Amino acid sequence: MSGILRWLCIACLFTVSALSHTASARDRKADIGKLAEAFAAPDTYSLPSLSPSGRYLAVLETKKTASVVVFDLENPEKPKKIFEIVPHKMGGEPLLPQLYNRFLWLDDSRLFIDLVASFRIGDCRVPYKCQRYADTMFKVVDLKQHKLISPFEKGFSPYGNQTSVVNWPDQPGDRVLLALSESTERSISTQYADVFEIDPVTLKTSEVFDRRDYVWSWMVDNAGDLRVYWERPPSQNDKVFFRLDGDKKWNRLSKADKEPGKTFAIFGFSPEANKIYVSSNHEAEPAALYLFDLTTETFEKKIIGHDKYDISSVVLFPNGEIETVIAGDNVLLDSEKNIAAREKMETLKNADRLYYYGGNFDDTRRLFALGSSDDPGQFYLAETADISNVKLTPLFERRTKAKKVAYAHTKEITIKAHDGLELEGYLSVPAGHDVGKDKPIPFVVMPHGGPWSRDFNEFDSVGQFVNALGIGVIKVNFRGSAGYGAQFEELGVGQWGKAMQDDLNSAHQYLLDNNLAQSDRICMVGWSYGGYASLLAAIRDGDKYKCAVSIAGVSDISALLRSDPGDEIIRRLGAKSQFDHGAVREISPIEHVEKISIPVLLAHGTADNVVPYEDQYLPILKKMRAKGKDVDYIAFKYGDHSLSSALDRQILFIKLGLFLDEQLKPKF
Repeated sequence: MSGILRWLCIACLFTVSALSHTASARDRKADIGKLAEAFAAPDTYSLPSLSPSGRYLAVLETKKTASVVVFDLENPEKPKKIFEIVPHKMGGEPLLPQLYNRFLWLDDSRLFIDLVASFRIGDCRVPYKCQRYADTMFKVVDLKQHKLISPFEKGFSPYGNQTSVVNWPDQPGDRVLLALSESTERSISTQYADVFEIDPVTLKTSEVFDRRDYVWSWMVDNAGDLRVYWERPPSQNDKVFFRLDGDKKWNRLSKADKEPGKTFAIFGFSPEANKIYVSSNHEAEPAALYLFDLTTETFEKKIIGHDKYDISSVVLFPNGEIETVIAGDNVLLDSEKNIAAREKMETLKNADRLYYYGGNFDDTRRLFALGSSDDPGQFYLAETADISNVKLTPLFERRTKAKKVAYAHTKEITIKAHDGLELEGYLSVPAGHDVGKDKPIPFVVMPHGGPWSRDFNEFDSVGQFVNALGIGVIKVNFRGSAGYGAQFEELGVGQWGKAMQDDLNSAHQYLLDNNLAQSDRICMVGWSYGGYASLLAAIRDGDKYKCAVSIAGVSDISALLRSDPGDEIIRRLGAKSQFDHGAVREISPIEHVEKISIPVLLAHGTADNVVPYEDQYLPILKKMRAKGKDVDYIAFKYGDHSLSSALDRQILFIKLGLFLDEQLKPKF
């Protein structure tokens, strides 16, 4: 769709009562527009991937549009662009950068592209007449012939998440396995996949796993043989099945059954036969890393754990030995090559987050990015043949930095909840503001989405935009957040709008206790669950907050239950079943619109298939307007849950900036 014809054009945001504003006010609006354009833009470079020899680098380059670019790294200090292509278009428009999953190499001359082409059924302009799906597609680029082919689309219908990469070579001779959904007359929602082995030369397919209903994910051992799969029957938790080495029989792994307060996550196979790495809290919280024996279905030994965070990531060498173990933001184990590269990079750049993007087959070249909360990061090529003398070459910045924009630094803080529970949080103030000397400033409390996720101390474009407006940001990983152990997560069960909301107010109180914020100039701004929490703040805590912003927020919990969200979500909401609407009436914002006492901004995409526009945005907007509430609002035609379009995000940031500017009157 043309950028000119939108439901709300950018120019319109600056024309309301233009003659009544002073020159300085107009200048400020223009500044907000420039900041919005800078922070809403996607990363300039993303998804880097080294070829098997390490000679070539594939990357997604996003300027006006997203395109796949290949650089020749024969001389890393002067990367040479040798190829560029837009692999797919929908409706004549290039795909959004967020719809690319990853790039993988078949060999040095053929690049495999894993992308998602979203499509719609029905008219998204009409309420309840639109459904949005994600169609995973595989393309192959032949760099020698400059030719794009689609070898896996004929005869297959890759709907939803049932088309995926199951195994990809990290050594010569490794198997290529893809999950592909064959075309059938089944409805889209019941498509399930077969697994095929792909000949890396001819790209012909041969089936290795017959379709089984409800199977959605697979895991291979170090030889590339299918050994584990996950099954998700309707309205049930996952079931895990495995088979022993050389055996054809599939067995149910009952220890992996999801139960309240229990953690059991599989990371991969060890070099020892029939043994896998799992994170578990069967001995203590938080979840640690264990070696698990599939033959006896018992834990063999504990490998490593952290006293505060669950194990979140495990990277394995091709033979199954452990390379890296991460818990929260902490690297617990790492390879000699990664350590040597990190130490060298840290002497070049003051940053605290290292991202590893893989290496070539002989492990003489590795690709990293280094960044921090106030630095989106820079890519580096590391020559690692000699770990005593690692050579680093800076390649390019992840994002193009806006002129005259200083990024804000975020620091970790500890917030004490009303009941004494310690919560981890993050605090950022506008660049140049001295917390110890300068006067208190306006602030935003920014709850994360999920709610079963968490915030990290990393670069965040939304938070940075708010900081650039002259407003502080505080985040808190409230009870129920993931990563701090299953017991901490269980504290959020039945606590939507209750103790979870109280934890957000504890962040508010932290600002006042430490003389950081002006008590009458604090707003809550959230996305998804965070948007829900913002609506609750407008209803039950209007005496604490000046305003509230709900982006793609849940407003009607009964409607959420009617959508049959699954047993686990129902349990966490504190309901007995999807029909137990009485249990959630108290925590459902749409039931208490009359209590809203502060200005509210609502923003939503019409094609949001996570928090439906028709169920969660239109009804509460209509009710708020009918009751004369102070509500500003904006809808994005065809916008998804994340408002992935850069133009949508730019308009959202402008709208958010103007709203916060009016309510909090910051100085910048």
